[in-house]
Amino acid sequence: MIARAYRWLPGPAPLRVAVMIVATVAALIALLFVYEWVGTTFIDPTFG
Repeated sequence: MIARAYRWLPGPAPLRVAVMIVATVAALIALLFVYEWVGTTFIDPTFG
């Protein structure tokens, strides 16, 4: 899947690598926010 996404990107190899790095960091940050939301909403909700 990663190799297919890499081949799909246009441009020279250094640009492709940079785009893949940025996309990976963005996905990890989004995953962190999703885990935080799930944890506070469903797993450990605090009732004020």
